[in-house]
Amino acid sequence: MNPRNEVERSLLACAVMDPTVIDMYGARINHRDWWRPQHAALWAKLRELRDDARYANLDQGWFDVVVGEAFTWGEAVSGGAYVAALPQSAPSPEAAGYYVARLTKASLRQNALDLLARTAEQIKDGADPDAALAAFDAASAELTHRDAIDRPDWVRIGTTAAEVYDLTHDMQRDPGALARLVVRSPWPGLDDRIGGGFRPGQVTILAGRPATGKTAAAMQIAATVADTGKGVGVFSMEMARADLTLREFARTGMIRLDGLLRADLSRQEWTAMTGALDQMDRRPMWVDDSPALHVVELRRRARKLAGIAAAADAPLGLLVVDYMQLATARNSRSESREQEVATISRALLAIAKELRVPVVALAQMNRSIEERAAPKPRMADLRESGQIEQDAQNIIFTHRDMDEPDEEIRQLVVAKARAGQPGDVEMRWHGRFQLMEQAGAKPTDSRPKPREVDRWQGGE
Repeated sequence: MNPRNEVERSLLACAVMDPTVIDMYGARINHRDWWRPQHAALWAKLRELRDDARYANLDQGWFDVVVGEAFTWGEAVSGGAYVAALPQSAPSPEAAGYYVARLTKASLRQNALDLLARTAEQIKDGADPDAALAAFDAASAELTHRDAIDRPDWVRIGTTAAEVYDLTHDMQRDPGALARLVVRSPWPGLDDRIGGGFRPGQVTILAGRPATGKTAAAMQIAATVADTGKGVGVFSMEMARADLTLREFARTGMIRLDGLLRADLSRQEWTAMTGALDQMDRRPMWVDDSPALHVVELRRRARKLAGIAAAADAPLGLLVVDYMQLATARNSRSESREQEVATISRALLAIAKELRVPVVALAQMNRSIEERAAPKPRMADLRESGQIEQDAQNIIFTHRDMDEPDEEIRQLVVAKARAGQPGDVEMRWHGRFQLMEQAGAKPTDSRPKPREVDRWQGGE
């Protein structure tokens, strides 16, 4: 006998004996979860019966009502006699949760196999692969989001208010509570502007004109998070992994970038490089430098990384995408570039929510900013900005005033902060170390403690 059939009979037996089973699990199971159509029809009928005002509060006598109605439902539910005999299939209604878990797991397995077969058949029949994979990704995401339907549709505001009150109270009593809720940046001034830090499930846009330090700033954020023990993933679609890592050596070890590029380092810098290697080796940070990733593939790789990070005992804490306009999302030739970027923006937000991590996405700016009398960046300067402005929790620009003679003076311009206060954060840029520091902050020696250099590597 088919084991799915027995699981379905057992769950239905619980439901005909105890109406609270319908109250608890009715919305969690849909018609696609059932193996036998008659069982799906019976579950639907039980939900309709429970929604009937005459039986909404009925506990005693529920079984008699169900059996009486079942004889009118006929063969669509396998008949009244079949329904009346169901209680023999389950030991107790308390076991309903166990059978729900088994049913949904079996359903997920079968639906996944069906989806794979359907997608393969579409591609064999000549469908556009990108479109077929995009449809596959959307359908698979729906299959794996079973937790969403466990959430209540309506929650009293007083219940939520009590939760927020307790959370606020805990954060004031325990200074570390906020740090556990948000992901901090290296710069307290920025954290203050955006409501304490980057929050899980949200997207932050980091934009800027070329040579303003936006990639270096993003990597500095990533390293700060990784140094707390949280996993970090970097999609580097613009810069090769080795080039990105070379710049990380410069900042982590406070080593001249030009010396690294020419392999012309002093004895002290070689010692610092060895220490930086140790520190970078301890960081749970992963880099994917594949170019022009489709958002479907980007999402798949982000999910895979979440598993890799968890296995490394460093739960994923941040994703960086450098930069978002280099990703692709076009499913038809008729889509405009603005529509494609809007799809990319929505996909990044979906990834942030699905994996419950902050996403920092770098973005391009329009060249028109250089033609303004006061070229301070604003949200409209984002290239193909419409959907990006809507989806982002924070929008931050790296900015350098070209009229300022001191090339180290920079700003982080917070143009949007839903949980904070827009404004500017004064910074200093140390280009030879690829380091961004908050102006006025107490300087720290960020150079790692080096191990003993076993062998002289050259230089002066």
